[in-house]
Amino acid sequence: MLVRIPLEFRVATPLYLGGVDPRSEPEQAKQDTQIRLRPILAMWRYWFRALKGAEFGTDRAGLTEIAKQEQELFGGVRGDNPTAARMRARLVSVGEILHFDFTEQEPHKSPYGRYLGYGLQEQKPMGVLTQNRRWAIRPGGRFGVEVTANDSDFKTLEYVIDTWVH
Repeated sequence: MLVRIPLEFRVATPLYLGGVDPRSEPEQAKQDTQIRLRPILAMWRYWFRALKGAEFGTDRAGLTEIAKQEQELFGGVRGDNPTAARMRARLVSVGEILHFDFTEQEPHKSPYGRYLGYGLQEQKPMGVLTQNRRWAIRPGGRFGVEVTANDSDFKTLEYVIDTWVH
C-alpha cells in the first residue's frame, strides 16, 4: 500500500550549498545557494549505501546486492535494466531562507576556526590573499519534502532519513 508522508526539516547548522559557481559575484552566489531536491536525494542514497553496507558487507557480492536494492528503490540506469524509482519525493515547502557569508563569522578569532573552516574563508596561497567566500543558509531555516512509497520501502527510507538528520 502506498503511503504519502510529509516531512519537515529544520536547518541546525550552517548549510553550505554552493550552487554552480560559489565564487561568482556575491549576489549570484547567494541566489544559487538554494535548497534543491536532487542533493537531498543524493544524500539519502549515500546513507542508504552506508547502512546497507553494514547489513550486506562490502565484498563484491555485498556491493552487488546494495547496488541492486539502491536501483530498485531510488531508480537508476545501471546495468541492462534501467528502472524507475519505487519511491517519489518532492520539495513541497521552503520557509524563509536566511543566507550568510562564512567569511563574516571571523573564524580566525577561534584557535580552531582556521583549521575547521579551511576552504570557507580567505586563503593566502603562496602569499597572495584571495577572496574565497562561501554562502550558507543560516540555522533555523525550514523546508518540507513529501515522500510517497509503499510501507516496506518507507520503513527503509525512515532509517535512512533518520541517520541523515542525526
